Amino acid sequence: MATSPTAQDTTAATLAGLPFATVRGIVETMQAVFPAERERIGRGATVLLTAKIFETAETGVYLVQSAQFAELYYQATSLQCCCPDAKRHPEQRCKHSWALDVLSVASAIASRERAEAAAHAAPPAAAQDADVLDLDPDAPIPFELTPRAYRALAPVPVMAGGCGEPPALEPVLTAALGAVQRGAALFTPPTSTEAACPHCGRVRGVVMDGSSTRCYGCWRAWVPTLAPVVA
Repeated sequence: MATSPTAQDTTAATLAGLPFATVRGIVETMQAVFPAERERIGRGATVLLTAKIFETAETGVYLVQSAQFAELYYQATSLQCCCPDAKRHPEQRCKHSWALDVLSVASAIASRERAEAAAHAAPPAAAQDADVLDLDPDAPIPFELTPRAYRALAPVPVMAGGCGEPPALEPVLTAALGAVQRGAALFTPPTSTEAACPHCGRVRGVVMDGSSTRCYGCWRAWVPTLAPVVA
């Protein structure tokens, strides 16, 4: 639906300081992949550079300013829009949706470049942890478990009131380690690997967490899955 943005539920979307050459490269790649949509993609780039775009509280949903009426905004995603052109041609993406698609790719590139710059600027891990690792391995540990801590770690016998000699430490630690290992077995962290796009075959790095991934070759999205193991 057409609406107007409010300060309470919108945030202005930007190109995150990317140079114009990068944005132009994204547009040219999309036009090469989707030649039938060349003009609409070009108009989408114009919308991205000239119109106001606001993020809404809903992920992936934006308010894009109308080119004809500055006070009018269309609610759109990278696939759907409520503008008249989208209603006339529901089988095609309008310029507002193409503008958001370019914005999405540009934001991903900017995020990757910031992460790479931060990784290069960070001090070496060895220097960062020098003070922490500079310890005497033969020095006694200045802490000891209380009777209450022993009772919490495992159901081992302790004298009433917490007095007397504590139980042997080895069975306590063995029981605690077993509990940790049982808990770790229930958790499977996401797997980082490389996968080929099922549409064009281009390989890129992915995280196997069930989320959608966009191909940098054909710009189509798919959900990477682990290949079945053949016995």
